[in-house]
Amino acid sequence: FLNDIARAYENDADLVNLLFDPYFRSAVESRLPALRRVVAAAVTAGIPVPCLSAALAWWDALRSERLPANLLQ
Repeated sequence: FLNDIARAYENDADLVNLLFDPYFRSAVESRLPALRRVVAAAVTAGIPVPCLSAALAWWDALRSERLPANLLQ
């Protein structure tokens, strides 16, 4: 894992976020459907998963060009 991180910064020394590296972006995107299913099942069952749901919301916000919160900013 650390080698993958080092490789990402070797490829782009000005990398702002690891998720902008193609390897890490594809790793997250390939697992995103499973994360959505887990969060949905937990919420449906009344099981709090604050870290998982916050991570999913953060990812959705990161990749969204326009959000309702932009009106407040």
